[in-house]
Amino acid sequence: MSRTKVAVLWNAGGRVARVALQMLFILLMGRVLGPTEFGIVTLALIPFQIATTLGTRTFTQALIQNQSWMDGLHRETARASVVSGLVVFILITACGLAFGYANQSWDYFIIIAAMGLSAPISSMAVVAQARLSKDMEFAKISLAETIASIAAVAAGLAYLYIWRDVYAVAVYALTQRSVETLLIYTTAQRRSLPAPTENATLQNTPGDIKPVVRFTAPLFGMNLLTAAIQSIDQIFVALLIGTEALGLYGMARRITEQPARLIVQALERALFPAAVHSLDSRSSAGQIYERAIVTICFVSGAAFFVLAAVAPTLVPLLLGDHWRTAVPFVQVFAIQSAVLPVGAVFLSFITAAGATGKQFAFTLSRFATLLISTIFLAWLLDWSAMELAIATTVANLLLVYPNMLLAERTAGVSSRAGGIAILRGLAPGAIAGLAAYSVSGLDFTPALQVAIALSVALAALVLSALIIVKPAYRKARNRD
Repeated sequence: MSRTKVAVLWNAGGRVARVALQMLFILLMGRVLGPTEFGIVTLALIPFQIATTLGTRTFTQALIQNQSWMDGLHRETARASVVSGLVVFILITACGLAFGYANQSWDYFIIIAAMGLSAPISSMAVVAQARLSKDMEFAKISLAETIASIAAVAAGLAYLYIWRDVYAVAVYALTQRSVETLLIYTTAQRRSLPAPTENATLQNTPGDIKPVVRFTAPLFGMNLLTAAIQSIDQIFVALLIGTEALGLYGMARRITEQPARLIVQALERALFPAAVHSLDSRSSAGQIYERAIVTICFVSGAAFFVLAAVAPTLVPLLLGDHWRTAVPFVQVFAIQSAVLPVGAVFLSFITAAGATGKQFAFTLSRFATLLISTIFLAWLLDWSAMELAIATTVANLLLVYPNMLLAERTAGVSSRAGGIAILRGLAPGAIAGLAAYSVSGLDFTPALQVAIALSVALAALVLSALIIVKPAYRKARNRD
């Protein structure tokens, strides 16, 4: 088995465990707090997601893309990463102060600032994580992340059931980031690091550090804009509709997007180094590209099309009847999450090709387009949360195609082959979702209804995968 496949499997196993633990915590928190208080939790999770994106992807990808930065300037890059984490923390704290002032509540400021601390904490282990990723040591990374998630859930649930308030999410987030950073750092320290280049500093090696800045600055801005794109609709709901609506909206986003994001991170972390190697040799880029698209679309389509089908029964079963009004939101965002993860494949190849400047420009235009369309549609639809969710989903899905074209222009991969791979990957999940929906009206207990629907969906998924997905893998292999 190739190192890329082993890396994907290790990442997938660790991420599945992490998704399960995070979803357990979110569901239990939703049952205890209810929609209104969960709206505050949703708002607090936005800076945590921004801090995670900026702290674990920007400098890590820069170091993987150029080995010399990791060997000769890893101390300088580590310092720059920590500085960027502190900058993110200051910005998030300022946003928390603004929200607290707007809502006349210090709770918003305290919880948002506390969540923002995850940025400087996670930035401390960026070089260590990049080295482990470059060496394909994903088993060690996954073990560290799983242990950190277990510790975080234990700490968060203990706080939740003792004090029963929204600060449980901050306890969870900070515990998870602290334990994960410590474990990854100590794991990397056990490996022999190359000695830094003699007298290498930012002052006397400007020729070496300038490529780091040129590569990283657009990537930093792009990741910040991407995080803003993922959160802008929730901010509108919070400011203009209310906390209870944000709770329903946010729970639906957590149920659908959190698993999708972690699936993406599992593939992306293994795919990005493979994309760098394949583009260097130009020997297997097309094969890796098409297989990655089919794989991620198959996994996300199977998970989220089926979730959309069983949501009317599953959501009240897990969260209680007071969350029944969240069902339409879950269904809309499940459809979005079935498709959007494929963007991680395009991003990996664009970044591997070193075209971060073009990606930043595209992401900036995407942010402007989504912002303007969201404001216009929200005004046109009289600020209805449900209709805003539909409009945002449609806009996000339409923006997948330009991203695929950018991957073709920068990395030389085929957009036509990518489009066909998307359809092949999503087809089994769509069939499984229709199969689950066909038995959703049976007159059984909710738990039995869900069990029957999932069993039927699994059978349909396996059969359709053998017919549609397996031949696609063979064609990609034969073409290269």
